[in-house]
Order: sequence, then structure tokens, then C-alpha cells
Amino acid sequence: SHQDADGAEELYRRALAIDAHHVATLYNYGSLLEGVRQNFSGAEEMYQRVLAVDPRHMTTLSNYGGLLHTVSRNYHAAEGMYTRALEIDPNSTATLCNYGLLQQTVRAQFPEAERLYRRSLAVDPGHVATLCNYAYLSATLQNYSKAEHLLDEALAAEPSHEFAHHFRAWVRNKTRPATSPLQPTGDPSALGSNPSGAQGAPPPSGMPPFGAAGDALTPGGAVPSQAGFP
Repeated sequence: SHQDADGAEELYRRALAIDAHHVATLYNYGSLLEGVRQNFSGAEEMYQRVLAVDPRHMTTLSNYGGLLHTVSRNYHAAEGMYTRALEIDPNSTATLCNYGLLQQTVRAQFPEAERLYRRSLAVDPGHVATLCNYAYLSATLQNYSKAEHLLDEALAAEPSHEFAHHFRAWVRNKTRPATSPLQPTGDPSALGSNPSGAQGAPPPSGMPPFGAAGDALTPGGAVPSQAGFP
């Protein structure tokens, strides 16, 4: 709640007044500023302060990469953060998912995106954001049966996932055409929009829009590397 966030922020400020270099506090405060306050410049300052103390703090590298990717749209810097995070933890599903998305939507490096998604799913076969991203990539390449299978897996893991429901309806209309075009239910704007400035190939005509701002751009919403750091 807003009151909880106010209380947490006050605690973080007090803790940093005592120890301005405390990594866990800096990271958690940055996460709060980014995810709750939407204060991206403040979050960036906290993440930079973490990395000045501990350049190998993996969760900060991953989440800062997501901020640079989706908010600042500084793709080169984001890629550097993702790469550094994966050097420290090659099995970080959030980082693999988010870096795959950058390769998919910004670089149009579809084989590399698929490789990263496969690595993420090898660690966690039920990672919903990766399943959704991989499904979107498969549909972009017009492999609709594979996209449907991935979305089935996503919904098995999270039955109420809104994007997966909308997108599976669209994909099923491709694999089992109805007599009249199937329209996604609900508010299409809830699915977001294509990332501004993305250099990837456009999706097939009529494909649902893609994207959601947050720690990383995924159809499943934000994928922070870690909610907090004890």
C-alpha cells in the first residue's frame, strides 16, 4: 500500500543516513523507487550507488538493465548490464528473459533471442514471462502451433494471466480458423504497445500489440530479477 511504501522509504532513508554505502538498502530503495514510485531517475541513482560499491551485484545489474532497456531506451547500456549479470549468474531467468526480449524486439536477432529463452526455460520450465515472450517470437515467425503450446504452458503455470489468454485466442484463430475473425476480448490497450524505436521486424498483420513498462518489457509485465535483497 501507499502507507507501507512511505514507511519503507523512511526506513531506507534513515538507514542510508547511518551507512550511505549499505548495498542491500541502496538496492531495495532503488527497487521501491522504480517499481512503486515510478521515480526512475531516483532508482537509477540508487542502482549506480550500489554498483559503485559492488560492481558484481547481480540483481542490480539485471534490474538496472531493465530500466535502461524499457525506460531510458539506452539499448547499448542495457545490453552491457544484462551481459555482466549473466557472467555472474548464467541461470538468472529474469535476465535471460529480458535480454532475449531485447534481442527479439530491438536487435531482431531472433535465433539469439530463442537461445536465451531456451536457457531460461531450461532453468525454470514454468517461467511465465519467458513462455509468453517465446510464444510471441514464435508467432512473429508464424510458427503458430509452437506459440499455442508455449501459451498453454504459461496458462498452466498462471491460469489468470491476461496477456496469455488474449494472445492464445488470437493464435488459435490462426491454427483453427473460424468462419469470422476472432477478436481479442477486453481492452486491447491493456496489452500495451510496441516499444518506441524498436528495430525488430514487425509482427504479422493483426497480431496483438506487445509490451508493458516495468523492470523489463514483457507481455507478462515486469520481470524484476529479485523483489528484494536481504
